[in-house]
Amino acid sequence: MPARQPIPDWLRAQPFASFDHPLGRRRMAGPEFVPVFHGVRAVAGGPGDWRGLPDEEALRVRCQALLLVAGHGTFFGGLTAARLWGLPLPHRWTADEPLHTLTWYPDQATNRAGVIGRQINDWNAHRVEVLGLPTVDLPTLFCHLGMLLSLPDLVAVGDAMVRAPAAEGSAAAPALVGLQQLHERVSRYRVRGKRNALAAVTLVRLGAESRPESLLRLLIVDAGLPEPELNVVVGGEHGEFLARVDMLFRAYRVVVEYDGDQHRTDQRQFDRDLGRLDDLAAQGWRVVRIGARSLFRDPQDAVNRIRRALVAGGWTP
Repeated sequence: MPARQPIPDWLRAQPFASFDHPLGRRRMAGPEFVPVFHGVRAVAGGPGDWRGLPDEEALRVRCQALLLVAGHGTFFGGLTAARLWGLPLPHRWTADEPLHTLTWYPDQATNRAGVIGRQINDWNAHRVEVLGLPTVDLPTLFCHLGMLLSLPDLVAVGDAMVRAPAAEGSAAAPALVGLQQLHERVSRYRVRGKRNALAAVTLVRLGAESRPESLLRLLIVDAGLPEPELNVVVGGEHGEFLARVDMLFRAYRVVVEYDGDQHRTDQRQFDRDLGRLDDLAAQGWRVVRIGARSLFRDPQDAVNRIRRALVAGGWTP
């Protein structure tokens, strides 16, 4: 019996196209290899085996694998591009989520299992790179997501795109897109999704630091309450620093804080928050804390609590 042909090291390092290797067909069908896409395989347990990787890395590996067999000029758009850019979406990535690809007209859109391909003809769209992968530019992506996301979720994506560093000199990443740039791109967009994108961009604000904060702000405004300032510093009677708060109704001395999982799981964060909120209360600020359960399961309760605090502070509905 002939000796079993060893797997070359370069095949172990990454996904590879089924036609681009020296191994026989029967060998390729064995358990040593896992299919990534039709025509693309990876060595089981190797760097290209996306099955055991964290979500972000698994998505990146699958994108790299698809480019091996996709048409020349294919790049990523839609939900796939949003995830590669780290934008907040309503659902976590799962392995059965199709990859969204784009190609320029007249090239044919990618058409294979596990892929949603789209052909575009838009002179205002650009191809850019993130994580070494080709994607559509962010202002155009915002417009395209108008076909895929609800209005609140699209606003949350826009808030994340224009998010600025938390403070001057902060090590946080700068905003991905300028707010004015986003407005200008939506105004020039002429394809399906324009209406949703146009409505959403008017609601995008600087300062929101998470998807729940964006959704809570929209809930407040939709209920007819005043629009709050976002992530601003509150000072004491003598100008000393008291706290940096999620939402501020300055005229009515009301602070709204969204308590996410980090407040529950990080004891040091929890203790700091308690002291910070006590300091605010001691200086006459009404503090309303909204948790995930209230925001997502009983939003009317969140609205009622904020409304009561505003009325107590002198706001007239």
